[in-house]
Amino acid sequence: MMTPPLLTVAVPTYRRVDLLERCLASIQPEDPTTIDQVELVVSDNSPESESGVEQLVQRFSRSWDGALRYDRNAPGTGAVRNFNYCVERARGLYTLVLHDDDYLLPGAVDAIVRTLQGADRERDNVLLFGVRVEDLSGKLRRRQEFPDDIYLEPDAAFRRLLSNSSFVRVPGLVVDTEAYRAIGGFRVEAHTTCDFDMAVRLFGRYGVRCVATTTAVY
Repeated sequence: MMTPPLLTVAVPTYRRVDLLERCLASIQPEDPTTIDQVELVVSDNSPESESGVEQLVQRFSRSWDGALRYDRNAPGTGAVRNFNYCVERARGLYTLVLHDDDYLLPGAVDAIVRTLQGADRERDNVLLFGVRVEDLSGKLRRRQEFPDDIYLEPDAAFRRLLSNSSFVRVPGLVVDTEAYRAIGGFRVEAHTTCDFDMAVRLFGRYGVRCVATTTAVY
């Protein structure tokens, strides 16, 4: 049996080839030894007649030396079900769901993998890295960062989230894949609040380790 990768970066996408190209490029590690620890999953909701996503992924695969999976979903799948497909298809011990309009900073994948290599698998089910919030022009609007590494127990994490809904930015969230599955995935009925709903359930059960490393742009 093959050893599972440490990290799956799962990218749900829909008809945004230019943004997806930026997103995929940002996942390339700088350290060549990192690639063996990373799996890339692209889960595509785009209509076949309108999408250049598959062609983009094929081109990208020529420069990607790690595991890569591409799936085109059935018409009408919807965004939330696509997020769940990302988790279902992940083979990594941890999963980062990276939306196609977000991207990682240089060296981010290397930093995430190093952090996971030193993680306490009994406690560190949910990790939250720092995120830069930018507008469409690339202007920095906010930094959601942590000065020190700290673990918040479930009660404290739950209260922190409910008192500050912007505490969690999705591209900073790296979760034990089995923890995602154990709480039942993203709830379709939550619609556009499914990310927040997911964070509430994760934090309430597992707490969160806040990591003093900024890895992504939202």
